[in-house]
Amino acid sequence: MSNWKNNFRRLNAFKCWILDVYPSGPSQVTVWLIGENGERLRLVDNYTHRIYVAGDYLLLKNLAEKIRDSKSVAGFRFVEKYADFMEASRKRVLEIDMRDYGRTSFFARKVLRLGGYENFQLYNVDVPVAQAYLYERDVFPLAHVLVFESGNRLGYELLDSVESCDYEVPRLRSMWINVDVERGEL
Repeated sequence: MSNWKNNFRRLNAFKCWILDVYPSGPSQVTVWLIGENGERLRLVDNYTHRIYVAGDYLLLKNLAEKIRDSKSVAGFRFVEKYADFMEASRKRVLEIDMRDYGRTSFFARKVLRLGGYENFQLYNVDVPVAQAYLYERDVFPLAHVLVFESGNRLGYELLDSVESCDYEVPRLRSMWINVDVERGEL
């Protein structure tokens, strides 16, 4: 078991299903869970959405200097990643921590302009924040999980398989609303 999960072991854990995930503020997402006992639980997890920029290393270094003081950027660093699924080896890319999820596409267009629209390739820009969160935590909607909470961080241990055809789902509640509308004078 990885080291970060061991840190969560000392804390309370509970079995549940992931019902909903959505961005709820700078560097955080809200996660709604349904416990095995039917209890609904809302937790907030710290999460930083990251985008990646590939290109010539010297141009990336120049870009890093230009975005250093951007209000959209919480931080950045150079990392080795598989930037394109068609490539067999990792390459050095600029990993950018986004501060404001709502401005990611605006910021991406700015980066493309700075690169003359031909020098940079951007990755992870069009992936919705909730989807990126699930990918990075290696879980999926309605996954049966063991959740560990530590302050403002959540850890997950998957008790389910994304490949399973015969899986258990939580008991869901439904609500019906009927609305009668009368047409009135304007």
